[in-house]
Amino acid sequence: MPGSKATAACEACRRRKTRCDGTRPQCGACYSAHTTCILVDERPRRGPKKGELRALKAQVGKPPLAPESLPELDISSGLSDMLHRDALYYLRVHPLLPMVHQWHYLSWAQHQNPGTARSTLRLAMWTLASAFSAQYRALGTSLYHLAQNMAHANGTDTELPWETTATFNLEHTQAWLLLAHYELRCVDHNAALQTAARVYRLVQASGLYNLDVTESGTSDEEALILKEDKRRTFWLAFCLDRLVTSQDSLHMTLQEEMLHVNLPSSPAAPEPKLNTRGQSLRDAVSQSTPDGLSPLSEMIVLATLYGRCVTHRRLAATDASNAKSSPGGDASFWKRHEWLAARIQQRTPSLPTALSELEITLERGPLAMLSHFLVRGAAIHLSDTLWCLGFSGETAARGPAILECRRRALHAATEMAGLARTVRSLGSFRVHPYLPSLLAHAAAFLGRNRDELEQPLSAPHAERDLLESLQQLQDSDPSPRQFVRTLEGSTGFGY
Repeated sequence: MPGSKATAACEACRRRKTRCDGTRPQCGACYSAHTTCILVDERPRRGPKKGELRALKAQVGKPPLAPESLPELDISSGLSDMLHRDALYYLRVHPLLPMVHQWHYLSWAQHQNPGTARSTLRLAMWTLASAFSAQYRALGTSLYHLAQNMAHANGTDTELPWETTATFNLEHTQAWLLLAHYELRCVDHNAALQTAARVYRLVQASGLYNLDVTESGTSDEEALILKEDKRRTFWLAFCLDRLVTSQDSLHMTLQEEMLHVNLPSSPAAPEPKLNTRGQSLRDAVSQSTPDGLSPLSEMIVLATLYGRCVTHRRLAATDASNAKSSPGGDASFWKRHEWLAARIQQRTPSLPTALSELEITLERGPLAMLSHFLVRGAAIHLSDTLWCLGFSGETAARGPAILECRRRALHAATEMAGLARTVRSLGSFRVHPYLPSLLAHAAAFLGRNRDELEQPLSAPHAERDLLESLQQLQDSDPSPRQFVRTLEGSTGFGY
């Protein structure tokens, strides 16, 4: 493959810690893997520039500014830093939240004044990227408050769905979505819930849930990129709705029945294949295996099943409290329960047992790793449903099914503990913001059921592994601390 030679390794080879042959415009490894080859020629010195941290701290605590009075970013003087933060975002954040198309973003990111909505998105991207970097972590809080101020100034009250004259910028919705994930990782759960509610309102008001109700028929590349970005933005908000609200017994906002939007049309890569059409959520959920689905689409399907397990328990609890019927004798309850159990069992992949299998899982990306935890967390939710309703295998008419559900959940929680040990060795920068709550739920479940394990001695070790994983995560990110405090205080948990 002809081309010049570069002395520095590309970003993909640096991430894999492999030797880069330096061939330009695409190295041999990226050429073989059919991935985009990104080279950062000039890397800035570590840490914030002189005076930058002080300037950003000065913005903290100030009321939201009017759009015309927002400070302009100095593009010319900090270009190398900006490029490094952009590269950091696409290296560490984009694999977790693949929604901002890289080359479309880069087409306007270096402009002096790209507009308020895009400037807000850029700040939100840098804010979340700072949470995944030891070099920029000190800037995180200041960037967060500055991005919040700009987002508030950009949105005001026109986000309300009954405001018929409102216009909605996709970048504005994406900015709030990124800030919700930053809060989930670095601030606290309540702040993330409030920001997430704003995201759901923006998604509904801008009609992202109705994106594929008709065929567009366009072949314009820029229009297709924009539509795919909208599609991914909706689905990431959908997953946030399922995985965040489950902790607080809140009702989900983005209901499946109202959706007319296809799954993402390509793997989670910077350049989606625009000529392919993603399948519907209903068709993907009905599949017995995830064959043909990208890691992002599979995570969406598993988040859907996870949300259905939570809804299943709430429906049964409501019926029981209203004395409509006994859930144990309700045919609709057991039909729903058995369908969910079968789907979760079919879609539960075997854990990687060899180093080579683990490397394959990691190469597919952090979403593939998260899916291992997510599907097992859904199995625990199913067992929790029977526990909350007071079923026991010895007295209920469906004793064998209840005991099998409990056995699968215990096995799933134990597997999550083993996988958590592996994740600890990867470092916090590769951990999805959703993972701490899944680990805490599994630890609480093991604490309640340690006497029922087939090998009782494994329960304390599994609990300890999960707790140690959360404790290690809290050393770098504050969000797991509330889970650690709850688990250390009791064996119960708010699910």
